[in-house]
Amino acid sequence: MTGSEVPKCVHCGCNVVDFLEFSHLHTTHMERGGDHNRNLALRIVEGRVDLSDIEIACRICNAKLYLEKKFGPTGHTITWNTPLWTLI
Repeated sequence: MTGSEVPKCVHCGCNVVDFLEFSHLHTTHMERGGDHNRNLALRIVEGRVDLSDIEIACRICNAKLYLEKKFGPTGHTITWNTPLWTLI
């Protein structure tokens, strides 16, 4: 992502910034030592994070990914439809 791109969920395309968060692809919260997104953002800016393990996901897709890592395929499908309140 470049500085001019609008951030969006890599899974469903959600582009409401308040809904987005960093998602670790291969590690869990505890394996990272309990980093919170705020600390993670600072570490990314400082160049102290391996970005190959990071993606941007909306909270809903990130929850689905967590469940799939823990239990396997869930059968859920997530679709993003731009809500009208974001177009005003």
